[in-house]
Amino acid sequence: MISYLPDNNSLLNEYCLFSEVNYIVSDIDGTLTKGSSPIFEQIRKKTIHLRKKRVITTVATGRPYRGAYNVIQQLGIADGTPLVLYNGGVLLEHNTGHIIRECSIAFEEVQTLLCLAGKCGAGIYVYTCDEDMSDIQSFFTSGKFCEEVWYAGNIERRTDINGNYVKPMLLREIKDKKVVSILIERRELTELIGSQIIKYLESNPKVSYTDSGSGFIEIRAVQNRKSILIEELKKRDSEKKGKILAIGDNDNDIDLFKMADISVAVANSSSTARKSADYLCRRDCAEGYLDMLMVIETAKRYWK
Repeated sequence: MISYLPDNNSLLNEYCLFSEVNYIVSDIDGTLTKGSSPIFEQIRKKTIHLRKKRVITTVATGRPYRGAYNVIQQLGIADGTPLVLYNGGVLLEHNTGHIIRECSIAFEEVQTLLCLAGKCGAGIYVYTCDEDMSDIQSFFTSGKFCEEVWYAGNIERRTDINGNYVKPMLLREIKDKKVVSILIERRELTELIGSQIIKYLESNPKVSYTDSGSGFIEIRAVQNRKSILIEELKKRDSEKKGKILAIGDNDNDIDLFKMADISVAVANSSSTARKSADYLCRRDCAEGYLDMLMVIETAKRYWK
């Protein structure tokens, strides 16, 4: 039986566990998206309020840094806080330029996937990330931070799903770069080519993939896991004070749920994510996220 988050009809002792939360690790798409402006403003204010109660918020997302940056800033995530990009492809300290860990896809796998998708002209995005982030301001001003998106496909596109500008795919350009994520447009694949790609991915021990939720087949190195963020938080919190709460909505959040002390799925979550979580929100996306913050806020009020 699914346990819902405590609400106004719950007994006070049902909130007690949440008083021990010191870290919130959140997915972005499907979890912190799809909500009204007032909801997002409430989330921002409660996140700032909880930070004063020593509750640190961070994110584990499939987005690149540029695509996640506005959400990170809106949440007020502090400089130096570790966060995950590309679903585990990059573990990064926010605004310090320090990459803690980076996992890339071998060029041979990139070539094969490009060849397969190219048979029917399906859109394919290849994300590369330079490990030199010594000057974070250069990332936004002069482009010295080399987080790039490369695209090939029959349909001409200027930007990816996050609004990042894309470059024409040139194998000679990406050969020596670190590929941290690949997205293939699912709706543009023929049934035959789609099945060939899935067969290749399932038989390849060097990569993992997700084929649900966003209209893309998302490919990453097999060792990429969002939960490396939780491992890093536990390493930094040497005294092991407080609990880590993870909140998400999709199958790629399940490893977060397994590593966290408390796991929460928003109401719009996939069936697998719902079954894997300790608690389920009664509302979708940002509204469910706000309810989770209110539960922690209430718990902190009654238990110090």
